[in-house]
Order: sequence, then structure tokens, then C-alpha cells
Amino acid sequence: MKNKSIQTALHHIIEAQSAETAWLFLLEVIQACGFPLAMYAYTRFRTANGMGNEGDHLVMTNYPNDYLDGFMLSQERYKIAPMAKWALENSGSRSWGWVRENYDSLDDAQKEVVAFNQSHGMMAGYTLGFRTTRTHEKAGIGYALAAYDDDQDKADALWAEHGADLKLISEVAHLKIMSLPLPRKVLTERQVQVLEWIGGGKSVADTAQIMALTQGTIEKHLRLAREALAVETTAQAVHKAAVYNQIYTA
Repeated sequence: MKNKSIQTALHHIIEAQSAETAWLFLLEVIQACGFPLAMYAYTRFRTANGMGNEGDHLVMTNYPNDYLDGFMLSQERYKIAPMAKWALENSGSRSWGWVRENYDSLDDAQKEVVAFNQSHGMMAGYTLGFRTTRTHEKAGIGYALAAYDDDQDKADALWAEHGADLKLISEVAHLKIMSLPLPRKVLTERQVQVLEWIGGGKSVADTAQIMALTQGTIEKHLRLAREALAVETTAQAVHKAAVYNQIYTA
């Protein structure tokens, strides 16, 4: 990409007001670099054994719907996919040719994922694992050629030409997305207000007085917030809402 195009793309991503907008600007760059398909995935609550609860994942992609159904929705192959596993455990870039080179070392479940990818023509591309300083966060992005274009040499040549630019712009987009609220709104306005007051050190009684509500209503909003965030305690709700950029955003 030309320097002016890179600067324009970076400006649009930095100025984006939503994760979806940042993603769309990033996708335009990826496609301009010769990769028609891409998938960005981010978990803020990974565990020692994997990616954590799927409800805490953020995934943005333009991969074909029939592929996504078997890869993510109905079969959850993404949890054991070789390149997804690589991105979870590493940072930096990796050619999908790595899967062919290491096929014999894969277990049967991973080989089944490879066969599934082959059946949907998703075999040529590159993966980037983002570096993170937070233990429970991890993100990665896959850049793929068009479905049924299995020319990995072509993908490698595109990466040799555009990889440095794609890495830079993808990392900026990732940092931008991390700073924005989740694309889906998890909490209501009232739940946000209550969590912000509680998170700021106010008691239920204080919050009720400040918001001109009953203590019972405050407790109800806290309970609903805990349910929406799938946590057990109010302290956990405050933490998770903050990590999700659902509170303290004004």
C-alpha cells in the first residue's frame, strides 16, 4: 500500500466511534491487500485451558455463512482449529502452510477440522496473533484467500508484499476495538448508572438516594446486571462491565 493510503486507513480507524466501523475500515484495507476474507476474534476472559466462555468472545468476519455454521455456531470447531490454537498461544504472523507442514503432529480432532476447512475451500491464508500484556486477553485475525482458492504460494507472496502494512493497521484496529464498547449492548442505561455509582464506592442506600429510587429497585438493577454479565457478585459485574467498556464511557 502507498503511504498516503496507509495514513488514510489509520486515520479512519482511529476516528471510528464503534467497533463495527473500525472493523469495516480494517476489512477494506485487508481486501485491498489481496485477501478477500478475514476473521477477527477477541476474548477478554480466556482461561488456562482455552478461549473461555463463548459469550465473552467478540468475533467479526465476512467468512461465508455455511462455513461459519460448522466452524463456530453448530460445531464449535474454532476451539480446536490448528491456526486458532496457534494464535491463542503465540504472537506474530504464521502462514497457513504451517498446517500442511505439521499435519502429522495434529491430533484426530484437529485433522477433522482441517478436512472441514478443505471441504469448504478455506485452506490458504495467514494468521496474526496479537501481543497482549493482560493474562486473560487474547486476540487474533485470519486473512484468507477467496473460498476454494487454495494457492498458499499466492497468499505467502501477498504477505511478503503487504504483511508489514497489514500487521501495523490490524494492530491499530485491534487497540481501537479494545477501547470501544462491545458491538452488542449488554446493559441497560439504568444498570450502567447503578454499576457506576456502586463501582465508585457508593452503597445501595446511597445510590438509591442519588438516583431517587428505592433500595429494592437498585437491588433489582444490580441483579439484572449480574445476570446480563453472567457473574455471581456485584464486584464481578463492575469489573466485567468496565472491561467490556460498558461503564465509565462518558
